[in-house]
Amino acid sequence: LHTQPDMALLFADVIPEMKQLKSLRMDWCINTITQELDTEVGVWLAPIVQQCTLLTELELSISHKDVPRFIPALLPLQNLEHLLLYGHPSFSSLPSAFYDLHFPHLTLFKTSMTIGGEDLSAFGDWLACHPGLTHLHLAFTFEFIDQSLETLSTCPSLYLLAIRYMHDEPLGEFWIRRLPPTLRRLTLNSDLEAELPSDHQLTHFQQEVFPNNIRRHQTLVELHTDWSALFWPSV
Repeated sequence: LHTQPDMALLFADVIPEMKQLKSLRMDWCINTITQELDTEVGVWLAPIVQQCTLLTELELSISHKDVPRFIPALLPLQNLEHLLLYGHPSFSSLPSAFYDLHFPHLTLFKTSMTIGGEDLSAFGDWLACHPGLTHLHLAFTFEFIDQSLETLSTCPSLYLLAIRYMHDEPLGEFWIRRLPPTLRRLTLNSDLEAELPSDHQLTHFQQEVFPNNIRRHQTLVELHTDWSALFWPSV
C-alpha cells in the first residue's frame, strides 16, 4: 500500500471486499516530493483498516504523529493474532488510548514505541486482558526497568520477551527479581548486564544458552503420560 498512496480511493473500495484477507502490511511511506516520511497516512489508510475485520495479522510502520489516527481503527479488529506497530522515530510514546483496546486472540505484539512509566498500570491491565500473549517485543525507558519487568512477570503464557530500554547514560548491572514461569527466551539491550533469578526457567538469555533447562523442559514433555492410550489402548 505504501507505494501507491494516490490510489487510496481504489484501495478503499477493493480491500474491504477481500473477504478472506488475513494479513495487511504497511511499510514506511515516503513522500516522493519531499523524500520525508509521510505523516498523514492514517487520513486515508485508517478508514480502510477499520473495515478489515477478519485480519489476523497487521503490521504498521508509520509516523508517531499518525498513530492516534489508527487507535479507533483497531477497535473492530477482534480477530487479530499478531499486531506489529512501529512508530518513527523509535521510542516515541505509545498513546495511552491504546491500552483501552482489546484483542481476544492476540498472541504476538511488537512495538518500537515506548511504554511510559505513567502508563505502566494501564499496560498491566492490558496484559491481564490478553492472557494468550506468547511473544512480546517492547520498549521502555530505563528508569522504569524494575517496574516494567515486575508488570510483565504476571503474564501466564509468555514464551519470548524482547525489550529495548531507552537510556542517555551507560547501562549498569541490575537484578531481575521475577520472570514469568513460562518464559523461555529473554533478550535485553546488548550493553545491559543483568543477574537472573536462581530458579529461572530460561533456555536462552541474550546470546547465552542454558542446556540444563532445555533438557529439563524436553524431559518433562517426554515424561508426559498419554492416559487415554493407557486405559483405552488402540486395537
